[in-house]
Amino acid sequence: MTDSKKPKSDIALLYPGESLKRQVTAWTETHPGHALVVSYAKFPREIRAVLGDAAVALLDGTKNPRLTAVAFSQAADQLGAHCVAVYTEKTCEWLELYVRMRESMLLLGPMDAMKWRTLFETMLRSGSRSRLLGPTR
Repeated sequence: MTDSKKPKSDIALLYPGESLKRQVTAWTETHPGHALVVSYAKFPREIRAVLGDAAVALLDGTKNPRLTAVAFSQAADQLGAHCVAVYTEKTCEWLELYVRMRESMLLLGPMDAMKWRTLFETMLRSGSRSRLLGPTR
């Protein structure tokens, strides 16, 4: 199998606070084969590079919703809206509206292990379909 046909199993985690990082790391430790890539990339080229190896992306909008919105838009375009979710522990109405208008998930945290399992199973299935069909807009 060549590198270009190798299935992607990485989860891109952008801008995570300690709470989100702890929750997602706990999930990946019990699910071998799914690598977690943590990034605080701010520039479009850097964000594209992080997303290039990802099957799905999870962005934390808790501390910097504006930066998260920019990266979210890029992730939804690059991976497909169903392969991207925004997590937050604080209410931000405009971010919620923006994410939901793009038909992605907005997650209010913290979340328990069962919710993470369901979320990643759903997103990774969508990620597999998106790689075969191309991202949806």
